[in-house]
Amino acid sequence: MIPPIPVINCFCSTYDGTLLVVDDNSQDGTADILNTFGESIILARLPTNRGAAAARNHGASLASGEYLVFLDGDDVLMSRALEVYGRLITARCPKFILGRSAKCYGKVPEVKTADLPRDIQFVEYANFLAKDRPYVYNTSTLVVDRSTFWSAGGWSPDIFYQDIQDLLK
Repeated sequence: MIPPIPVINCFCSTYDGTLLVVDDNSQDGTADILNTFGESIILARLPTNRGAAAARNHGASLASGEYLVFLDGDDVLMSRALEVYGRLITARCPKFILGRSAKCYGKVPEVKTADLPRDIQFVEYANFLAKDRPYVYNTSTLVVDRSTFWSAGGWSPDIFYQDIQDLLK
């Protein structure tokens, strides 16, 4: 078990309560909703729809933190996710973290504090291909060191499905 460590200042932009949001030229009123958040988010609007990979790369280019966390429009982070990621980063300084994923349909279920795990289970591999258990890939489960992300070339612009495998190759 990793001992409790406070969240560190290392996530997308800086982890001070401000989030960087990239609007990939949506036409559904998303920008209007995002504008209501005022200065609590940094909103970057792309002039044309360029797809998920381009939007993620644009956000990563604007981020100033040491680590990047990606969320697509249909993703939700569980409570304490950034805290747990911060503790792992402080304790291990990994090149990337693949968190756990769960699917839900409809309303996001409410998670009570009593239902949250007390221990962090962390399996470390010498490289991604050495993993010995199945894993469900999801963009929102990836936390990656910014320099590692860019040395891999970022997200490949023409790949959507299997994009994490491509990035981690």
